[in-house]
Amino acid sequence: MTGKMGMAEDVGPGVRANRAKMRSWRIAGGFYAVAATVLVMVMVLGRREPVAGSLWLQPWAAVAMAALLPLLTAVTMWFCLRMSDEFQRRLIVDAWAASFIAVIFGACSWAFLVAGGVLDEPPVRAVFGTLMLGAGATVVAACLWFQWRRS
Repeated sequence: MTGKMGMAEDVGPGVRANRAKMRSWRIAGGFYAVAATVLVMVMVLGRREPVAGSLWLQPWAAVAMAALLPLLTAVTMWFCLRMSDEFQRRLIVDAWAASFIAVIFGACSWAFLVAGGVLDEPPVRAVFGTLMLGAGATVVAACLWFQWRRS
C-alpha cells in the first residue's frame, strides 16, 4: 500500500487544487455564458425603431455592447487559458480551430446556395445567429470529441 490506512483516495492537496480549478472554470464559464447570452439577446431583440414588443436599442448602448462582448470573451479566454494545463490548452485551441473551419465551410456553402438560387437571401440576423450558434456548438462538440479521443 502506498497511502495511509483509512485515508480516502480523493483527499490530498492535488485533488483539492484540481477541484478548486474546476470550480473556477465553472464560475468563469457560467458568468461568461450568462453575460454573453444577455448581450446577444439584447442585440437580437433590439431594434433601431421602437416596435411593439421589442426593445429600442440606443446607438450608445449598441457601441457599448459591441466593445463589451469581445472584451468579455478575451478576458474570459485569457483567464481560462491561464488556469489550464497543456492538455486542456491544446483541447481548447484545437476546438476553436475546428469551429473556425466548420463556420467557414458552412458560410461558404450557404453563400453558394444563395448565389445559385437554391436558398433565398437570408436576413443578416439569421446569418449572424446561425454562425454564432454553429460556432458555439462546434466548439463544445469538438472539445468533447478531442477529450474523449485523447484520454
